[in-house]
Amino acid sequence: MREPFKITLPAPPSGKNGQRILGHGAKCPTCGKRETLFVKKSAEATAAEESIHRAARFHTGIGGDMSPLFPSEDVTTLITYHARSGTIEVEVYPVCDRPDGFTGRTRDLHNIPDVLLDALQGVVFTNDNQVRRIALVRDLD
Repeated sequence: MREPFKITLPAPPSGKNGQRILGHGAKCPTCGKRETLFVKKSAEATAAEESIHRAARFHTGIGGDMSPLFPSEDVTTLITYHARSGTIEVEVYPVCDRPDGFTGRTRDLHNIPDVLLDALQGVVFTNDNQVRRIALVRDLD
């Protein structure tokens, strides 16, 4: 099993602030197709993503066409946002393999909280910026 990956970086822009939503019938600036709804990353979000990608590659020593540190293992990712310093700390640890015989499709965990937190806003808490910790677990039962 590989060693954990750890890196501290400047915090990227918020996902919602770093995207532009184009509506019904709008022409996609990338592919030119008319789409019902699509999201385009802002230039700031794209630049931040590229900068973090380069920093991670430099930090790991991975360059060119080399495989990722964890090419097929499931991983645990701990992301800590340090509000005062405006930095994030990212730790990625390998976890045990998927259960034998598991063939089910899994969805990206990071997409789940947005809708849930937005729906709970005003009911359970005033604003989702009150949330200090989000823990997501994929159970392969």
